Amino acid sequence: MEKVNLKLGERLTLMQILPKEGNITTISIIDELQKSLGVTEEEHRNFEIKLENGTLQWNPIKDVGRDFEVGPVATKIISEELNKLNEATPPKLTIQHLPLWNLFCKDIKEE
Repeated sequence: MEKVNLKLGERLTLMQILPKEGNITTISIIDELQKSLGVTEEEHRNFEIKLENGTLQWNPIKDVGRDFEVGPVATKIISEELNKLNEATPPKLTIQHLPLWNLFCKDIKEE
């Protein structure tokens, strides 16, 4: 298990890229990961989360991140999804993906 610290924006971005389909074991791991990445009642209150004009807003100063344990299968799934975005034509990675790339794809070298 690898421990990673993710801020709310990183968690939301990660939840968006996780695959929606797979086999029973990978979907179970993805489901568990999505549940752990979700916003807690305490975070909702502390980060002053609100929906404005269809966009989730929060106080980023109060978001120091939260530690998550991510297993090797989940890490592989995340890495593969980020790599798919990177290898798409044209590439689909955005600046929001960069912190996740640095955490989960650190062994992949770009030429």
